Amino acid sequence: MVWCGITTGELIGPFLFENEDGNAVSDNGERYRTMLKDFVIHAIQNKPRMWFQQDDETCHIAKQTMKVLRTMLKDFVIHAIQNKPRMWFQQDDQTCHTAKQTMKVLSQIFRNRIISMSSTVS
Repeated sequence: MVWCGITTGELIGPFLFENEDGNAVSDNGERYRTMLKDFVIHAIQNKPRMWFQQDDETCHIAKQTMKVLRTMLKDFVIHAIQNKPRMWFQQDDQTCHTAKQTMKVLSQIFRNRIISMSSTVS
């Protein structure tokens, strides 16, 4: 998995999600927050007018992640589900996406607007 940021003047990154052996791994909440704290915060220092935008992947919008982002960036965080009460959420059947706790969080956010291998389309 690779993360990078794009601004009007530069590319930030790339940041590679890797395990201790240097093998690529997918992001999860803990890896994503570690990347934010150890990589992104240093890369965006001295950029006072920058906004941070991300998609609505579960690990990106988790309460712990949003707390880290708000601490880092104050009110300059945008994610895909803000002000979109009719948005549907679609995902594949990756284990972390369909875990009981993940589905509970998604159900709270999207109600019956979830298309997933582990739930019924409403």
